[in-house]
Amino acid sequence: MLSLVVRLCAGTLGFGPRSQLVKFDAVSKMHNGNAIVRPVLGSIHRLPWAANGQFRVGQILCETFWPSHYRDGAVQSACPRYAARYQISRLQALGYRLKSGFEAEFAVFRRDDGTSPLFDGVDIYTGQCLAEAEPLLYAIENGLAASGVDVTTVHTEHGQGQIELVLAPALDVAAADAVFRVREAVKEICSSRGLYATSMSKPSDATSANGLHFNHSLWSAPDADHDEFHADTHCLSEVGRRWLSGLIRHAPALTALCSPTVNCYRRLNRTPMPKRADCGFDNRCSAFRIQCGATSGSTFIENRIASGAANPYLVLAATVAAGIDGLQTGNAIDMDDNAGEAEALPTSLEAALDALQADSVMVDALGSELVEWFVKAKRDIEITRMNNTEQSNAFDVERELYFKFL
Repeated sequence: MLSLVVRLCAGTLGFGPRSQLVKFDAVSKMHNGNAIVRPVLGSIHRLPWAANGQFRVGQILCETFWPSHYRDGAVQSACPRYAARYQISRLQALGYRLKSGFEAEFAVFRRDDGTSPLFDGVDIYTGQCLAEAEPLLYAIENGLAASGVDVTTVHTEHGQGQIELVLAPALDVAAADAVFRVREAVKEICSSRGLYATSMSKPSDATSANGLHFNHSLWSAPDADHDEFHADTHCLSEVGRRWLSGLIRHAPALTALCSPTVNCYRRLNRTPMPKRADCGFDNRCSAFRIQCGATSGSTFIENRIASGAANPYLVLAATVAAGIDGLQTGNAIDMDDNAGEAEALPTSLEAALDALQADSVMVDALGSELVEWFVKAKRDIEITRMNNTEQSNAFDVERELYFKFL
């Protein structure tokens, strides 16, 4: 049996996209001491693709804590997985469970130059593109299944080398855990075949942008045996419409956490991607797409602001925080009159960060430490770098920052 104690420099949650270390006041005050990484019990799982299957390799999810001599060893509230769990606990205290699932899009390129896609064309869903990618897709699907990740759909998307994995709905934080594991699997499996896989929002001019659409609904606590979004007569229940009012009210702040890179804004505000804080029934141009079915369990809301580059834990945390405010203080939104004066979404990362900091409800809900660390990391590393870049070279610098590391 191998026993390990892992310690990292407190503040590593503030790494830039290429592991650039960000200096936080709280970390400096403890003289850049260690953070403690603790495993999440029960989260260990196999990685059958690791080392080409020559060894028995496993992965276990972890969260970070302050050292015992500092802040009494408390959990670091800027830890993304903890942030998601905390919002889930707030939701459960109101009598609800979250059932959700992500649609993870990524693009695959040949490693020889990093610009040649795995397959050409924008032939979405076509058998020929699938045939070209079949060996890779089967390897990904089989590996994830053996690792315990339930993938319901695999298909080519509307871009060169672009693939989408639709993940099965799961309760609470498990949906974000699944995306974290998928990303590691996809990158490692592709790498072993001489390929690059990237979730960078817009990795090339020739391919469509990658999204991370977040489908979710509320169910009754503690057993999740009643669909709180479904309504026989109004399609979306009053609970669902109040939740939706919170999402719309806080959409500008949500954008910072759901589209967290400079490159993400090559995706947003371009048809059919969201441009405004609006909603619509089965409307792919809306920020929040409502899907309704005739039976319980078929009604959910899709957060379409989320980019492929987003951290799934922060997408979940921010969406739940906004929705909770709608439950607690919002009026049930009028589905027939929500688009006319809908607020425009931020058009840059800088504007989105400003919106997040200005939204006191979201800052209070997510915690000042998380927001401060997130904003500082984005401004000190990515925005500063882009501000010092000639406009003609901007896309090349974005690829340098994000392509291999997302």
